[in-house]
Amino acid sequence: MPGSVMVGTAGIAVRAANKGRARFLLFKARGDNTGNCYLGGSDVSAVDGMSLILGEIIQIELKDAIPTSQFWFDAANNGDQIDLIGNE
Repeated sequence: MPGSVMVGTAGIAVRAANKGRARFLLFKARGDNTGNCYLGGSDVSAVDGMSLILGEIIQIELKDAIPTSQFWFDAANNGDQIDLIGNE
């Protein structure tokens, strides 16, 4: 269940597409981004989210699988992207 999310406008959260349910997920800020990306819920922002620097990976393992659409992203710069992969 791989996918990518591009933040078109910095400061406006983007919801991950519903690619199914996942219990184990990896999120990676692309190495060619121009700034930090942020992972969180619908209120994610630079001050309210987990920050990913260029090329950084965050791994999440949950007790129960949840829809990938529960994750939201923001970025410090327009056009930055986060890749994700997960499985149940």
